[in-house]
Amino acid sequence: YLLTDTEITSAPGNPLVEGRSLAQSPLHQGSAKGTFLAPSGRWDTSLIARYVGEQYEDDLNERSLDAAFILNAVARYRVTPTITFVVE
Repeated sequence: YLLTDTEITSAPGNPLVEGRSLAQSPLHQGSAKGTFLAPSGRWDTSLIARYVGEQYEDDLNERSLDAAFILNAVARYRVTPTITFVVE
């Protein structure tokens, strides 16, 4: 989990952005991963979940990006000690 509370405190070249949030910097982010390793040790699977909170797209904080939840799956099979087949 990551909490990023940003504020532009000084911008001599663009005073309109002072006091606003940093663009593309969500307040909340987090991720989690779960892995299952087969008893044989030759294959495993993982699920990776990631959350990115709402954020502003622009420096003036006028355009926002919705929060997003991303779920990835990975499967690996060890063919030999030096070759592994991976599907993401």
